[in-house]
Amino acid sequence: KIDGRQLNHQNVPINTTTKSHSKIYTIEHFLSDTECDALVRAHFSHSTDKSIPPPLFCFDSLRTLQAHLNDAKINYKASDADFTAGTYCLNASFSNQIKSTVRWSYSTAFYPGEMRFTRTLDERIYDATGLKPENGGKYQLTSYAKKIGNKLHTDCVVGPEKRDRFATILVYLRDVERGGETVFPE
Repeated sequence: KIDGRQLNHQNVPINTTTKSHSKIYTIEHFLSDTECDALVRAHFSHSTDKSIPPPLFCFDSLRTLQAHLNDAKINYKASDADFTAGTYCLNASFSNQIKSTVRWSYSTAFYPGEMRFTRTLDERIYDATGLKPENGGKYQLTSYAKKIGNKLHTDCVVGPEKRDRFATILVYLRDVERGGETVFPE
C-alpha cells in the first residue's frame, strides 16, 4: 500500500524467441494525479526558466550524434571538437547553433534526497520493488514534442564492460490519446 492505495503489479510477458533475461512489470497509479501534475509543473518551469543556461545536448558517441544530425537533415560533419572536453555533450556554441533547428526531448534531473518528493519517491520505489535508494541514480523527467521520440537504445552499457544498471523505472505522468508507448523489441 502506498498512501492508502493498494498497488498491484502485473508481470508483462516477454518475447521468448529473443532469450531475454529482462523482466517487465507494470504498477498502475504508482504516483497520484497530484504528484504527476506537480512533477510536470516542475519540469516545465525548469525547461522554460530563462535564468538557466540553454541545454547541452548529450549523446553516447560521435556516431550517434552524426545519426541524429542526419535524421534532422542537418548537413554537418560532426567531430570530437563539437563536444565539451571529456564528454559526449555538445559544447555550448554548437548547442546554441542547432537548438532552433532540432526538435529533441528535454530532460530535468532530480537527485535522490534533493527535495521532499525525491525522498518520498525513494521510499515508494523501495516499498514496491525492494530497490534501495543508495543503489539508484538520478530521477530524470523527459518530455517529447509531438512526432519526437526516443530511438532504440539500451539503458545500460552493452559489451565487455560490466552492466551499469540493474533496473529502469518508467513512470508516465500524462495519458495521451495516441502514441506515448514504450516498445521493448528484445
